[in-house]
Amino acid sequence: MRASFTVRFGVTLFAFLVFIIMTQIVQADPPYVKVDAPTEVILLEDEEYLDLDLNDVFADDDPEDQQLNFSYYHEAEGLNVSINETSGRVAISGAEDLNGEVHVTFQADDRNGSLVIHAIKVIILPVNDPPYIVGYISALTIFEGEDSFINISVYFKDIDGDELYYYAENVTTDAYTLVNSGSDPRDPVFDILCQNPDFYGSITLTFQVYDRDPSNQSEEALSVGISAFIQVDGGHHNPSVSQFEPNETSVMIEELEVVVFRIIEIKHLWSYPLTYRWYVNGEEVPGHNLSSYQFPDEASYRSAGDFIITVELWYDDRFYISNTPEWTLTILDVNRGPFVTLVTESMKVEEGKDITLEATGSDPDGDVLMFRWYRSKDREEWTEVGSNQTFVLKNDLSPDDYYFKCVVDDGKGTSETGWARVTVEPKEVPGLSATIAFMTLLFASISLYIWSRGPRGHSKAY
Repeated sequence: MRASFTVRFGVTLFAFLVFIIMTQIVQADPPYVKVDAPTEVILLEDEEYLDLDLNDVFADDDPEDQQLNFSYYHEAEGLNVSINETSGRVAISGAEDLNGEVHVTFQADDRNGSLVIHAIKVIILPVNDPPYIVGYISALTIFEGEDSFINISVYFKDIDGDELYYYAENVTTDAYTLVNSGSDPRDPVFDILCQNPDFYGSITLTFQVYDRDPSNQSEEALSVGISAFIQVDGGHHNPSVSQFEPNETSVMIEELEVVVFRIIEIKHLWSYPLTYRWYVNGEEVPGHNLSSYQFPDEASYRSAGDFIITVELWYDDRFYISNTPEWTLTILDVNRGPFVTLVTESMKVEEGKDITLEATGSDPDGDVLMFRWYRSKDREEWTEVGSNQTFVLKNDLSPDDYYFKCVVDDGKGTSETGWARVTVEPKEVPGLSATIAFMTLLFASISLYIWSRGPRGHSKAY
């Protein structure tokens, strides 16, 4: 009995050990990421990447788990990822405007539910995209013989945010010429200029838009084109001013000048009677029903100021033309020089006595005048000696001729000069004249006495 129990126990223990050993032997290994698994891929914005194989990323040592299940997840909107379940190859592509870095997480799991993950950085390099059309130009209607314009910027966009360059084809036809308003290809406004005022019908304009300057050969310019249909209406038009002068609405002249404002041409007036009404600063010029108007009426020094010149054109005694010009006229002040008069033009003064000179001045513009006095002996080198209209000089001059000038300045860079000559005479000594006269008479008397007596004291006989 004891032996039977021992055998049964031994068999049971052996079976248990075999079970434990077999369990350890057949336990599945989880998948893992290979050491040299790629960590990033690089593709262009418009490119599909096909070189990623998940079998180069994941592996499993179990023979029965050589075919792993692959999946992925990411949070980048516009990124497309697909996995071929059979081959494990991955296709990656992005939207046309998607570029930058995106992280995609791939995972692999085996039949036992064990899984492993690996993140790969996807670098998407930007690619220049052409501009595209966001709307088509509706048919435009313009009037026969009139100019117009079109702004085409609203019909195009560029997904890369590039600055666009606008060009027109067939720019010259028998009826109209197309001109870039700003003479700059980046300006989207084109003037439609009338070539034939009698043309009416339809014309087609074609525009080409680039995302680079097409004249710059160093970089590729991508483009897109669009056409515009223009209907030229030959119906009735209201009269309009088409030419006037001055053709600049801001005019500047000086005093003593005048400007003639003139309406030269009016379109579509037909045979309507026309009335002109001219205005200066909003006040009508009475009785002036002419196509031209001169302002000021007479040139003068008192016309400086700013003026608004307008004209109303009435036709058929009931209607007025709405596009009449308005001129802004500025008349600049012209400075007139002062006048000077020396009250004392020339004088003689005794040595040692004060010299008093006086000048008067006037200015036609009413400017405040300044008087300055100068002295010279040779009229070449001058020395300033005083100011004010009346000038008094303490006379310490030696007898001679001296020249004085008075310069009158209006403070605006204009001056006038007056001249005077002053003769300084020697100072007379009191009693000197009488002494000289007495000595002269005494000398004459002695000379006569000697002459009358003759030689050796005898009187001379007559």
